[in-house]
Amino acid sequence: MSRHIAETFLRREGRNTYITSAAYLELVRSYSCLMRLKQEEIMVTKLRYLGGLNKLMFAAEQVRYFVSAVSRMLCLLVTVMMDAGIIIFMMSVVVETVQQALLDFRFVSVKFVIWRKNG
Repeated sequence: MSRHIAETFLRREGRNTYITSAAYLELVRSYSCLMRLKQEEIMVTKLRYLGGLNKLMFAAEQVRYFVSAVSRMLCLLVTVMMDAGIIIFMMSVVVETVQQALLDFRFVSVKFVIWRKNG
């Protein structure tokens, strides 16, 4: 039937018509549907990866901030340690001076006691 209509149309209009089978049309529909599903699946995966990348970028920013903060604190710690070293050195000088003064005082006290006994 469709072949007869196509031949009549060719005689009247001088143009060919082509008939596409239902199986081929179903194949095209199936392919289109599968393509749409795969595109949606890829988009979901892409969005998941983008979310992960955003989280990684945020974590990298936080690490940079903490590294900077630790570096500043380290510089402060070195300064405090140097100050503490200077204070410890000064205290050791004071302790030595006091110890020497005590020794000198004992020596003088012993001499004084000896002098009083003899004198």
